[in-house]
Amino acid sequence: TIMATTMTTIMTTDKKAFPYTCELDVSFPTKESAIRTKEIMCVDEEIGNRVVKTLEIVPANDDDHDGDVLLRVAFKATEAKMLRVAVSTFCDYLNVALKCQQEFDHMP
Repeated sequence: TIMATTMTTIMTTDKKAFPYTCELDVSFPTKESAIRTKEIMCVDEEIGNRVVKTLEIVPANDDDHDGDVLLRVAFKATEAKMLRVAVSTFCDYLNVALKCQQEFDHMP
């Protein structure tokens, strides 16, 4: 189905402005569903300048899932708390977007 997620959180000392980072990979069965989700999730920008979020579509490197693609979401933040809030909020909205797609994709 739609979501297999991996998350890594790294504190880097060389990135002084945004020392906290997190990257999420969300797996989709088709490129179209990944693009649609990216378009939905790009509508809301992060509030303020303490968090930067980027979204991109990348091919999955897993040979067991032909055609699968990833929506890669990268966060950079000035504080650990801001990173946690941004990632948590994104995951909540992603959950709603995926449930809506599952519910309504089959409708004409």
